[in-house]
Amino acid sequence: MGLTRLADGGAPPFDSTAVSTGSAGTTRAPVPVGSRAYDSSGGEYILCRLASTGSAVGTLHSINSSIGYGHAVVVPASTGTTGSILGAKMSPAGNTTNDYGWFQIYGPGTVLGGSTAGAAGSNLFMSTVTAGAVETASGGLAIDGLQTVSSNASSLWNVFFSHPVKQIV
Repeated sequence: MGLTRLADGGAPPFDSTAVSTGSAGTTRAPVPVGSRAYDSSGGEYILCRLASTGSAVGTLHSINSSIGYGHAVVVPASTGTTGSILGAKMSPAGNTTNDYGWFQIYGPGTVLGGSTAGAAGSNLFMSTVTAGAVETASGGLAIDGLQTVSSNASSLWNVFFSHPVKQIV
């Protein structure tokens, strides 16, 4: 889906499937980091500065990390820190550290699936095998606000985002 508007009005400077190296060849974000944008299906996205290189479309990132709000760090393949806000990267691999990209936090979308197939309506857990992926088998931390919407067997799973966070235990 193409982004249709920014939360504060106006059009996004680039689409959800693209990255930006900054406006006018600088390292400054084309709009403020943390800006929110929406697509025509009601999906909500947040602009973040990428803190790692080359993650795939649908990879979950922590977007409220120790680096600072508006930075995106791939969620490790472990239990990790609880309470982190999560967003799925929408731009393709090939980005570099400090590029800017959109991360989905609400609405229908896709997320990187891990080692198990996901049935419709499944609750999701952080993968303990693949960084930034989800699975339906418990082992990693549960994710509140993210659920499958159809059966999934491929690497990208159809989900509904509802401002997901890693479960606080």
